[in-house]
Amino acid sequence: MTVVWNGNNIGGATKRAVGIAMHIGFANLAGVVASFTFRPRDAPRYLSGYGLIIGMVLMSLFLSFFMHAYLKRENARREDVMRAKGLTTLESYTEDMKYAEREKGDDASVSNLFPINSVICNHFFLLWQFFRFTV
Repeated sequence: MTVVWNGNNIGGATKRAVGIAMHIGFANLAGVVASFTFRPRDAPRYLSGYGLIIGMVLMSLFLSFFMHAYLKRENARREDVMRAKGLTTLESYTEDMKYAEREKGDDASVSNLFPINSVICNHFFLLWQFFRFTV
């Protein structure tokens, strides 16, 4: 779910490809961390492993709230810029304007045609999944 969110919020094919590759690469590092987190000597309760996971989930939750606030502010700024140009709704864009926006490629992310979406609900879902399977 987060890979789709990441890809949908990055404008342009090159930036999107690099962003998704970085996302997947860093996510795969979790396997390396997990292999050193749940050590046999910590069995059967694995307090250090679960403590690290809870810390990472809480950090992720904090960062998602931060990104939600930032993205909300950025979307409002974009709406103000477009409102100053007299473009208040999607219908006020002509087909030529929409086509020109699509053709911007890697610079397409600066338009109000493509607002940035928040992902807070995804982190609540992940937190619920974690506690559902570990408690």
